[in-house]
Amino acid sequence: MMSKILSLENSSFYNCCIFRLQNLGQINRTIKVPVFFFAVMTCMVSADIAVAQEVELDQKNLILLEDITVTAKRYESELQDIPANVHVISGEDIRRKGIGRLSEALRLIPNLTVYDDGGSYNSSISMRGIGTEIPFTAPAVTVFVDGVPYSGSVSDFDLQNVERIEVIAGPQSSLYGQTTLAGTVNVITRAPQQEEWNSRVSTKVGDHAFRGASISVTGPIIKDQVGLSLNVSQSESDGYFKNTTTGNDKVGGTGNKNLHSVINISATPDIEAAISFDYKKDIGAKIDSVARNAYEFARPEDPSEKRRSSQTSVSIKWQGESLNASSLTGYRKVDLDLFDNMALVTGNPTRNNVDIGEQALFQEFRLSQPKKDGLSWQAGIYLSDESLDINQDFALPTPFFTAAQDWDYEQHSKYREIYGQMDLEFVKDWTFTFGGRHSNVKRDVDINYNSSGLAALGVPDSSFLGDTKKNFSNTLGNLALTYRTDQGFTVYTAINQGFKAGAARSGAIDNAGLFLPSETVDTYEIGLKGTTQSLRYGATIFYADYENRHTFYNDPGTVPVVVAVPQAVTKGVELDLLYSMHNSSSLFAKVGYLNTSFGDFVLPGTATNILGNEFRDAPEWSLTIGSSYETTIDDWTLFASSDFTFRTEAFGNVSNSPISENPSYGIMNAAVGLTRGKFGLSLQVNNLFDRYYYNTTAISDGTGAPGAPRSFYITANYEL
Repeated sequence: MMSKILSLENSSFYNCCIFRLQNLGQINRTIKVPVFFFAVMTCMVSADIAVAQEVELDQKNLILLEDITVTAKRYESELQDIPANVHVISGEDIRRKGIGRLSEALRLIPNLTVYDDGGSYNSSISMRGIGTEIPFTAPAVTVFVDGVPYSGSVSDFDLQNVERIEVIAGPQSSLYGQTTLAGTVNVITRAPQQEEWNSRVSTKVGDHAFRGASISVTGPIIKDQVGLSLNVSQSESDGYFKNTTTGNDKVGGTGNKNLHSVINISATPDIEAAISFDYKKDIGAKIDSVARNAYEFARPEDPSEKRRSSQTSVSIKWQGESLNASSLTGYRKVDLDLFDNMALVTGNPTRNNVDIGEQALFQEFRLSQPKKDGLSWQAGIYLSDESLDINQDFALPTPFFTAAQDWDYEQHSKYREIYGQMDLEFVKDWTFTFGGRHSNVKRDVDINYNSSGLAALGVPDSSFLGDTKKNFSNTLGNLALTYRTDQGFTVYTAINQGFKAGAARSGAIDNAGLFLPSETVDTYEIGLKGTTQSLRYGATIFYADYENRHTFYNDPGTVPVVVAVPQAVTKGVELDLLYSMHNSSSLFAKVGYLNTSFGDFVLPGTATNILGNEFRDAPEWSLTIGSSYETTIDDWTLFASSDFTFRTEAFGNVSNSPISENPSYGIMNAAVGLTRGKFGLSLQVNNLFDRYYYNTTAISDGTGAPGAPRSFYITANYEL
């Protein structure tokens, strides 16, 4: 088998792909994309793809890989039929690896970065270099929980009741109502049971005084008609940072309370309804200005953050013989209180208090037809009314004066989205996909701004009251061609467009340039995926033209400035391998190569041209390799797993200044455990070799947000 895989190096497929990749950035955009991708599609279909050839395998102890069913198309379909790069993380893997948070699970995905500074203030996901750098704007990568947009922080999402996680790279604009500029993360929880009751209790303790517990209960309220699923969890831990000013060596401690409940109602054989409720309360701290190779800083007071969020949704689904219909209605509310006496500015500590309130009411209607006579389609309408209120109290005392800013910001947004997609198998094994979307977003922003004492910093005293309205509209489309062979592999090519409506500059103090223009992405992708008896593999090449990237930099006065860079490019390769061996063992590898670059753009107020510079927090190489092992001795099942994640260096600012560079690092995690009947016990260690690293670096001073040092945890669970 290995010899056949290695023979790819001499195949026409290998030579074709290498030639195209090397010349990817040199072909004129106007004509290159359709010709290039469909040429490579032909090349791939006609090439000698050795990994798909039949080989003789020892069948006695081999664990055969099964097809994976996913909901990436918003209805169940095989992974092989999706013209996109889809990563699936099973709930069993999550529990055996001891993964507690969504951000921990996503670090396994190549070309994906979670911006995590210990709080939820800036917590966001970047995929293929495309993310959300500006706080309080719509995410570039949207998280859905059972089809409902998630309102919480990715750093605090509890995974105890999760069945699987699907990560879909690239824009999915013709499938979802909400923004999916760079991709989506679908979290699927365990469905409520309507036949019998069962439950699971789990406890976890570990370093930094970590202690947590959760209970999951599911069963019938009315047998075969009404089912309940309830998950409650709570955890607390001390921090691992020291504030040398206050003497507190446990800064950054966390506290999380989560409740997730779903009532599933089978009204008739064709009609099903679900009522869900989520509540989360998180305590943490935004810590992002720590010197390299240290876990300490100096601030006049310890930073803190409190976040509360709740969300209620009602879903109704009707399934007919040839047509399905669904309705989703939801309401969410988020409150965030941030207290941060930041690092010294002009030799003095600053005060930065931020109170944020967010509310949203959304409605989605969808019609769909499952695959029938080679045709499937879906169409939807998404409506949302959202409000965002921000109050910031900022003060800077100096020996000569005290500067102060009081800033009130209100934004009301109305989203009106129409989208749809059709999949047509026009000949056997060949499927053509096309879809589109029209977006209209209306924003109304009120600002009340007052400042005093800032003249010494070059900012005049001012008072401003403004009310500004702006509409953003866009129409886009997507195309894909998929060929699924009888030999067990699929090749596809796709063109996907993404759109994210323009946003108001949250720190604006006047109407001039208040709104940033809309971000758009045109992504071109070819991919190969397949499954043999013991190997699951995938390879993707992508190229994206990115317009109006929202980012920020520090001007000469060290004041953050938000800008939209007109032109940028991101391109790369993603590889995915899973090999199933004897005795319930497996090996996996995920590799990502990412090349990001800005177009010709001079940062306002400076002489710096960022042409050719890399994006912030976009490492060129990302790698995850790992293994799992399982064996049974009498009534005991023993298991072990390990994974190593590596990221090359990345910059913390768009100027790519050396002081902002985040060095490359590798993190090793491992877990061992045993189960017997309904009882399970496991030991996990994160950052086994105690490597110091930054989750992200600061924009200009060489500091950053360090990841956690080596930590041990013990988890016990019991199914009732």
